[in-house]
Amino acid sequence: MRSKKGLKVFVDAYLLNKEPQGTVTYLKGLYTAVTRQNPDIDFYFGCIEQVELEEFKSLENVHFILYKDLSRVNRMLYEIPKLIEQYSFDFAHFQYVIPLKKYKKCVYI
Repeated sequence: MRSKKGLKVFVDAYLLNKEPQGTVTYLKGLYTAVTRQNPDIDFYFGCIEQVELEEFKSLENVHFILYKDLSRVNRMLYEIPKLIEQYSFDFAHFQYVIPLKKYKKCVYI
């Protein structure tokens, strides 16, 4: 594993585009704290459409990746595994399920 500097974390944050509920509140709270405490780690949030969150506006270590496919099944089977490989993420955080196809260099949460 790399040193802390240069780590890249992917978050399947499609829920940030949904109406507020428990998991949305959890994601916002968790990553508001973690992104601010770890400015040397890059966080990439996968979303269905652009999300404007005040919590992340001033942070240079927060990036958004817009999904091309609206189908959750297609994203989990094809798009997300391809993104993880393309960006060489060190960690990938999911809610509920993780993709079937995994890359050994990435830790899945």
